[in-house]
Amino acid sequence: MKVFLFHFAAGLFLVTVQAARWPFAASFPGGYDLMVCLVLFLAFFRPLKEGAIFCPLIGLVMDCLSGGPFGLHLTAYPWIFVAVRWLPRYLEAGNIFFLAASCAACVFLQNAFFLSVAVFSGEGAIHAMGGAAILAGATAGAALTGWMVILILRALEGIFLSPYDALLSHESLPENRLE
Repeated sequence: MKVFLFHFAAGLFLVTVQAARWPFAASFPGGYDLMVCLVLFLAFFRPLKEGAIFCPLIGLVMDCLSGGPFGLHLTAYPWIFVAVRWLPRYLEAGNIFFLAASCAACVFLQNAFFLSVAVFSGEGAIHAMGGAAILAGATAGAALTGWMVILILRALEGIFLSPYDALLSHESLPENRLE
């Protein structure tokens, strides 16, 4: 139960931070969806069942709060989770460069998906150069700060969850299991 409350509180905090910085996002081109960091945290450092439960819930909440077409975040977050879930088997998930690259790649793919939905739905005229600037700014912002958000979530996990919960939360792959 503590684990689910932790994820709920982390998601609520990131939604609040994202909503509070929204008025200032126009002056800072590196704004990106902070929930991608939570999805990556769930994919890299938490068991499969937690991510499978929380990624659609996070997407549903973000769809309710955003002004985009319903189902946009509900589609993007689980697919991001599925796409990066297998990476820690081959690469070390705690590496800062890996976290920065994966966060930048996921933000790029999410924004490319959102822009393609906006273009094909005919809701607003998005020019190619404007879309490229949005993609470049969000990707650079995610590469520079996304890894910090993921590591802060990892540190908060260690603080708020008991050591026993933190021990059980890591990937249950045979090479990562303590025996």
